[in-house]
Amino acid sequence: MRGVPRPGDLILTREAPVGQVALIPSGARVCLRQRTVLLRPSPRLMESRFLLYLLMSPDVQERMHARGTGSTVAHLNIKDVRCLGLGELPDVRKQHAIAEVLGALDDKIALNEQIRSTTLDLASAHYSAAKPGIPVRLADLADLYDGPHATPHKTTEGPWFLSISSLKNGFLDLTESAHLSEDDFPRWTKRIQPRGGDMLFSYETRLGDAALMPPGIKSSLGRRMALLRSKDATVSGAFLLHAYLSSAFQEEIKRRTIHGATVDRLPLKEMPGWHITLPAESERAQLSAKLDALHATVMQTANESRTLAVLRDTLLPELVTGKLRVKDAARAVEEVV
Repeated sequence: MRGVPRPGDLILTREAPVGQVALIPSGARVCLRQRTVLLRPSPRLMESRFLLYLLMSPDVQERMHARGTGSTVAHLNIKDVRCLGLGELPDVRKQHAIAEVLGALDDKIALNEQIRSTTLDLASAHYSAAKPGIPVRLADLADLYDGPHATPHKTTEGPWFLSISSLKNGFLDLTESAHLSEDDFPRWTKRIQPRGGDMLFSYETRLGDAALMPPGIKSSLGRRMALLRSKDATVSGAFLLHAYLSSAFQEEIKRRTIHGATVDRLPLKEMPGWHITLPAESERAQLSAKLDALHATVMQTANESRTLAVLRDTLLPELVTGKLRVKDAARAVEEVV
């Protein structure tokens, strides 16, 4: 439909990727972009948040992708969106109850994201406030490894094949990465397998971005991705991460970037010889411990959010189809929220 987006409306992507949907929150001002469609539910027939979850459900997502056309980029026509069958709908009161249950999980996930952002800001502030020392060579602090130069066959489950899109200013967002099979895993980790505490970074595109590898995640480095593994007992992975993200080293990255015709990149073979200024040696052990504790909080909230998202995605089709009673779902949510 045409119109100015307002709170309570939904925006649906029609192309690249098809079927992503978002609810416009209260107080937001949004401009409708190309390849999207605005949906405005009738309050008498449809609760906005219920429609959001309905469009996210596996059955409706499958139908949208099946209707997608195009030889190079799949897209939905407006006609396809209008004709999209949503099945038999519960009354608005029940829609509201379902949305309340699922919304409680999303609210907790959103709170975790706020905690994560605040904690990362606090870690950066602690690092910036430390007394500076003298520059040292990167090779004296850490070993550098780069990832595979190709892409494996991606699967729906299995070990993670990390993407540079997952690097988000210190945080590794696994929702932006894919999976590879157990059979392929040894091949893609022949050079190096990431482990907890490694510092991951991109050496082509998204230059300067980095994240700390969480423990207990079985994964392979993705294309255009490398890692630094600390070999100094006083410099933890979190410490190394904030040194990398510091304004001084970010300027060094900009100065040393090789500008290509199609993509900018970092000269990995030269990086071990680069110098990086760390806080004074007398402060490193204590600062490392403080940064490690803050990043433990970041990882804890991320793990909790992944668990909540799995629960939401499990409950969603059961509630939408009526296979699960709202009361039973509410009890399951109360146990974890």
